[in-house]
Amino acid sequence: MKQKPTDTTKLPSPKRGNSACPFNSLINQWIDFCRATGLSDKTILDYRDKVNKFFWWWKDCTNYYHDIGAHPKCVTTAQATEFVVYLREHHPDRWGIVKPTNNKCGKDLSPASIASYGRTVKTFFNWLEQRGYVEHTPFNRAASFSTRKQNKVIKTVSELELEKLFNELTKPERLDTFTGRRDLAIISMLVDTGIRRGELLSIKRGDLDLDHNRAIVEGKTDRRVVSFSDLCRVALTQYLAEKVLSDLPDNYALWVTDEMLPLGYAGFGSLIRRLEAATGVDFHAHKLRHTFATTMAQQKVSLIDLKELMGHSSITTTEMYIHRNDNYLSGVQAANSPLRRLNDKGVVSIAKKGRPVKHRR
Repeated sequence: MKQKPTDTTKLPSPKRGNSACPFNSLINQWIDFCRATGLSDKTILDYRDKVNKFFWWWKDCTNYYHDIGAHPKCVTTAQATEFVVYLREHHPDRWGIVKPTNNKCGKDLSPASIASYGRTVKTFFNWLEQRGYVEHTPFNRAASFSTRKQNKVIKTVSELELEKLFNELTKPERLDTFTGRRDLAIISMLVDTGIRRGELLSIKRGDLDLDHNRAIVEGKTDRRVVSFSDLCRVALTQYLAEKVLSDLPDNYALWVTDEMLPLGYAGFGSLIRRLEAATGVDFHAHKLRHTFATTMAQQKVSLIDLKELMGHSSITTTEMYIHRNDNYLSGVQAANSPLRRLNDKGVVSIAKKGRPVKHRR
């Protein structure tokens, strides 16, 4: 009987110096290469997790590791296609993790998740081909991972919901506390800059320039500068006015807990959940990022400028905020309606004077 891990932390993990397993050794070398290119720690963790899951599929799920070979060069286009099928099909015990039927984590993979797995594994094999470890990348001829045809709805936080959030964040009893001022500054910065959660938590005290309303954040592939408004600067200034913060060095985390420890992902998640409970607003950092991008698109910010504001590496990613924004497209259509323009010029006249036409039932 095949041994299966009970959670994601127990998926096959490459071991240094394990020459008996070339697959593991090459995964380690690739991860080192990714680090050398300057990819963020979060991206590295994501890459390792996805490639390890492919290795689990190759070794434990299919037993190809023993039946075909322990080297990546043994993977053919047929097996690559089979892996794509595995990603697309329903598997309640995907990756060897048995989940309750009512657990949302047990859902089928979304097209975006399938594409993400595919891109990562394909990137790994492209590197193997470039280094001469495999003759050809088997995933070049496998089924497409494209997500172009998916009609994914971009979820945003409405103005009414934002009003509820800031009404809660600016309550006097909250602003009398250290965490209350911190939370207001955090949400203000997310709304005003559209930065990612990881970018927010990467900011050091010395990265903040209040004189010019700027901050340096650690993006997915590089450090970048983001700008914020005077209102956001006020919220940041109120947070930083805490006397105990003045003793922290410039290379220390900007966002800290009551105990002056760096605010991590868990603490940030707790902050969001508390606000959700207090306001009834369902939101998260990336939803605020979508809101920022959609708002900018509606204000007719150019695609090039929006790409830079979002820190996107590809303009294709930025385009979705315009192409998939139904409200924005409705406004564009209404403002440029060919029929309305003809009517305004008197070429056609659809609106009749007098009583409205009664429709027969």
